[in-house]
Amino acid sequence: MDTSVQRDLVKEAEKLNIKEKAILILSEVLFTENILEEIKTYRVLLLRFCDSKKSQKYLLGAFEKLVGDVYHDKLFNSSMLILKQFYDEDILDEESILEWAAKESKKYVGKDMSKKIHEKVAKFTTWLKEA
Repeated sequence: MDTSVQRDLVKEAEKLNIKEKAILILSEVLFTENILEEIKTYRVLLLRFCDSKKSQKYLLGAFEKLVGDVYHDKLFNSSMLILKQFYDEDILDEESILEWAAKESKKYVGKDMSKKIHEKVAKFTTWLKEA
């Protein structure tokens, strides 16, 4: 994506006062079952939108929706790799991930699915806690 287009998207989201929540829609538009590659492709754009704890929290919600619902069959088993990719690309920080991991939610997927996702990524979140 062109840098000027990215800046315009951010400015428009700020003007509408939805910058932090915009990552929910961006995630639906940008990500497919090839999310691991797409995280790298859209890294700069994601960084522009995920510059606060609140926006990172929304991205984690979008992550749950994608792996637990939209692309469940293709992405659920890769949940840990996807979360790690967000971390490795500095899109999600350790603190946001650990706060998210501390409590399952039914906001984006059902409580049971949220629990399954948290269990699936538990090795990674444990590693973050201990590192």
